[in-house]
Amino acid sequence: MFQAHRRAFLDSMQEGDIALFAGACHVTRNHDVDFPFRQDSDYYYLTGHRESDGLLMLAKGLDGIPEETIFVLPRDPKMETWFGVRLGSEGAPEALGIACARVNTELAAAIADAMQKCTRIWYRLGGRADVDAMVMKGFAHLRTQVRKGFAPPTAVLEPTHVL
Repeated sequence: MFQAHRRAFLDSMQEGDIALFAGACHVTRNHDVDFPFRQDSDYYYLTGHRESDGLLMLAKGLDGIPEETIFVLPRDPKMETWFGVRLGSEGAPEALGIACARVNTELAAAIADAMQKCTRIWYRLGGRADVDAMVMKGFAHLRTQVRKGFAPPTAVLEPTHVL
C-alpha cells in the first residue's frame, strides 16, 4: 500500500525533481514530559513509518541518488528503553519496503547533494524547522556557486495537493 502511494507520487514528478517528506519530532511539554507523539500524516501515508525524526527523499532521474531513500534514527539501546525499539538503517528497508535507508545524521549532506543535481524540489516549508534550515542553507550555498556551474532549484512546490 505505502509503496503504491510512493509510486503514484513519483509518477507525478518530472525528471530532475526531488521531494522531501519530513516525519514529526517529539515535542516537549514541560521539562522531561513530551506531548503524545503523532506522526506527520503525509510522511506516514508514504512510508508507514511510526518513529520520530525520519525523512523520506524521493528523487526522479538524478544520477547517483536512489529513487527512494528514508532517513531514520540510529539504533540506540539507551533511548530504546524509553521510546521503544527503533528500526535503524539496518531494519528499515525490509520493514518499510524502501531499498535505501540511512541514518538521519547524514541528512544535511544528502539534501545538499540532491539540491545540486535537481531542477525542482517538492517540500512543505514550515513543517519541520531543522529540515527548513537545511533546505534554505542549500539554496544559499547554491546561489554562491553559479559561476562554478551550479544553480539552485528553479521551484519549490507544495506536495500536499498531489497526495
